[in-house]
Amino acid sequence: MYSTFKSTIWGAIPLGSDATEIVLGFAVFLITLLFFRRPLASWWAALPTLACALLIALLDGLVLGQGMAAALVDAMLFSLVAVIMTLIYRMSWAK
Repeated sequence: MYSTFKSTIWGAIPLGSDATEIVLGFAVFLITLLFFRRPLASWWAALPTLACALLIALLDGLVLGQGMAAALVDAMLFSLVAVIMTLIYRMSWAK
C-alpha cells in the first residue's frame, strides 16, 4: 500500500527522484507556513517538514527495504529547503 502511494505521488511529478524529494519537502514547508502562520525564522515552521522526512525515511527503510543510508539521504533532501530558509531568516540575511 505504501509502495503504491509513494510511486503514485512520486510519479505525478515529472522530475528525478531527488528533485521530487526537494519539491515535496518545499510543498510541505509552505503548507505548514500557511496553515500554522509561523514566521520563517521559527524552527516550529520547519518541524513538520523534518517529521515528514523522518517518517518517509523510516517507512522507506522498513517497508520498502531501502538501505537506511539512502533513506536518510532522501530525508535530508526532503527537509533541505525548510532548514536552509529557516537558517537564512534566523541569521537575518533576509528580512
